[in-house]
Amino acid sequence: MNDEMKKLSDALWNEIVEAKFKWKLFEQLFAHSDARSSMLFSAANHFFVVLHNLLPESVAIAIARLVDTKHKVSLTRLVSFAENRVNHAIYETAVSSMEEVKQLSRPIVDRRHGIYAHRSLLTLESDPPPKIGEVTRLNVSRVLNKMGDLLNLVGGGLGLPKYPPEVVFATDGETLVRVIEKGKQTP
Repeated sequence: MNDEMKKLSDALWNEIVEAKFKWKLFEQLFAHSDARSSMLFSAANHFFVVLHNLLPESVAIAIARLVDTKHKVSLTRLVSFAENRVNHAIYETAVSSMEEVKQLSRPIVDRRHGIYAHRSLLTLESDPPPKIGEVTRLNVSRVLNKMGDLLNLVGGGLGLPKYPPEVVFATDGETLVRVIEKGKQTP
C-alpha cells in the first residue's frame, strides 16, 4: 500500500465526515419542523437564511466532487486505483457500489449543477433556486453512508484500517435552538 492511496483514503474520509457534519447540522436546525425554522428565521433572519442555503449547497458540492471522475480526491479515483490491487470480487462489488452511489447522488448533483450553471441568470425578480425536495433530503444521508461503506470496502481490500461507519456529532444545532428558545422566553 503506498502513501498516496493512504492520503487519498484519509482525504476522502475527511470529506465524507465534514459533509455528514454539515448535513446533521442542517437537519438539527431546519428539518425538525416548520415552527423551528420560523423561530430561527425570526431570531436572526439573515444569519439563518445564509445557513439554510449554505449548508445543503456545501454538502451538494462535496457529494458532486466525491463522485466526479475528474476530481483528484474522489471515490471514482479510489475504485479505479483498486482495479488490479484488490481481490476481483471486492473490485466488482466496489464498481457496483460506485454505480449505486452515482445513481443515488444524481438528483443532488444535478440540482447543484443546475443552480450553479444558472446562478448568473437569477435576478431579484426571478424565482429562487428550487429547495431540496423531501426525496433528495432523505437521499443525502443515504448517499453519504453509502460513500463511507464504499471507502471501507475498497480500503479494506487495500489493507487500510476501517473507518468508523458513524461519527459522533455534537448537537450544536440543538443547543443553539434551546438557547434561542430560552432567550425568547425571557422578558
